[in-house]
Amino acid sequence: MQTFDTSYSYDRISLKLLSNDIYIVKIPIALQMRPFMVVVSDDADSDVIQTLVQWHGPVKVKFGNLLDGSYYVNIYTKTNDDDERYWPYLQRRSLSLLVKNGIKHFVSSCILNENRKTMSGIKISPTTIERYLRPTKLCQSDSLSIVELAKRITRYSVTPMQKLLSIHDWVAENIYYDYDDLESRECDKKAYSALEVLLSKRCVCRGYANLGIALMRASGIPSIGLTCYSLNITTDGGWNRPENNVDVPNHIITAAYVNGRWVYMDITWDSDNEYREKCFKKKTGIGISRKYFDTTLEMISNTHRFMYANDI
Repeated sequence: MQTFDTSYSYDRISLKLLSNDIYIVKIPIALQMRPFMVVVSDDADSDVIQTLVQWHGPVKVKFGNLLDGSYYVNIYTKTNDDDERYWPYLQRRSLSLLVKNGIKHFVSSCILNENRKTMSGIKISPTTIERYLRPTKLCQSDSLSIVELAKRITRYSVTPMQKLLSIHDWVAENIYYDYDDLESRECDKKAYSALEVLLSKRCVCRGYANLGIALMRASGIPSIGLTCYSLNITTDGGWNRPENNVDVPNHIITAAYVNGRWVYMDITWDSDNEYREKCFKKKTGIGISRKYFDTTLEMISNTHRFMYANDI
């Protein structure tokens, strides 16, 4: 039996392979309220199987006979019963499936060990922990507005993990991805400091990371940015594509050091907000998610290659 979990959070997707059948044993509450689709796509990102599922507890998903090859599994959901469209819950290529000699396998990313090596190179000591708590030019965690906001966001949180989740949810809910800046390349000229993002409420991924880190540090939680290359909406295929094995970063996520381990989160990907054509909008209407909060290294390595830590 193989198991794949998207995160360590209670709000995770958990899949098991048993006797060559795939079982969904846990899904977030948001996905339980109406039918959802399980979609299998091939290495060219073309959908080859779509199965409609109604959640009544753990369920076996029938994929039929898949030809030998590499595939990706995703879950699609509706925003409401009247919506005819299904929206992908996970980013493409987040969950890899290999079929060999007719047998299904969840497979680890080819860059998993590379990401492990990157993280093992980040030294943890009293000195570095102090540095990961320090305010910086882009993460003004000592600013009165940041400190007061951090206190307000975490006022009902007791443990560091509860504080992390509260900060993750607030940033994902209140900050908008600025597609206008992205498409005009104005984003190349902007720093997106935590205070700037707090004022404008819009940014690209750097801003999500800067504000999240500032709020975490203001809450006494050591945190850093992880500069990486991600398989996002502008890329095709997986890590086997030569164009996806480059040394030029295109994304940044956040990592917090809690309870003796790194907690990874991609707040940008968990937000459902966009700023486009000078308007604040919702991308899908699904709302914020926690699919990339406290994500497992196996999960995040399917779509993110860590390049270096950035204490910003």
